Amino acid sequence: MFRLLEKHIDKGELETKRVYRLLIKALNRDNELPEILMTFYDFYCKGYNFFDNLGLGYGLAIEVPRVENTTADTWDELTQEQQRNLLDSFYPDLETEIKKVIYWLDNSKLTLTGIKDQYNHFEYIDNRTEIEKQPTGYKVATIDNQKPL
Repeated sequence: MFRLLEKHIDKGELETKRVYRLLIKALNRDNELPEILMTFYDFYCKGYNFFDNLGLGYGLAIEVPRVENTTADTWDELTQEQQRNLLDSFYPDLETEIKKVIYWLDNSKLTLTGIKDQYNHFEYIDNRTEIEKQPTGYKVATIDNQKPL
């Protein structure tokens, strides 16, 4: 039955709607925001490299929160106040990053195919410029080979 329906469904359009819905919910600070940010991290890990800023910059910070004066290792172990403070610390930069991905989808800078490769990673067409591809939500650590560790 699914194979019959599959021929009539645009997987890319369906995938784009799914991703777009999560972006809008995150933009509106939906009460599921922590879970959505963790999903963005999962998207990044599963091949949507354009989620690097949202996934690594914010989703990973929810997955493995680094909050001072706590022994909590997970989001669920944080107090409600710590959770709220962590989320609040993301703004306004988080909003900017979400709007950036929405812009890329709206303006065909990114085209989701709804197809996964042999490693189960999402495939997509990336028409962004090299500048647009630069990470902004986090900084990549580099090691200077000239200096001893």
